[in-house]
Amino acid sequence: MLGDPALQPPWLDSLVSSAGYQFKPVANLNDLRELTDANIVAVFFNAKCLELPWKDSIVWIHSIAPEAHCVVCHGFHEEIDWQSLSSWGAFHSLPLPFDPTEVRQAIGFIAMDKKHIMPESSELSKSVSELG
Repeated sequence: MLGDPALQPPWLDSLVSSAGYQFKPVANLNDLRELTDANIVAVFFNAKCLELPWKDSIVWIHSIAPEAHCVVCHGFHEEIDWQSLSSWGAFHSLPLPFDPTEVRQAIGFIAMDKKHIMPESSELSKSVSELG
């Protein structure tokens, strides 16, 4: 979770851990940059906490952690333009405050997407050549 620690409910760490991931809260983009040695699977963030527009937040996150899934966290009544967010690289969105069921679902979407990573090019070539 990137941003305001007050947005992180006490159950978030255990929910993420139960899905097999490690939860690392960071306060800002500089702190996120310090995690670049880690395998960052997803970044849950609120652009208002970063004091940046949504697009800039997503661009910065992807520049720091290019493989990470960006999960936009927004106020429940806040209007968001999902088409634009998606085109900028957002993977999913969650309303704030977090609901455990919705967070669990988002983690499931991330896990399923990570399982569908393209095979190595040699494996892909082998599979294609076997077709004919």
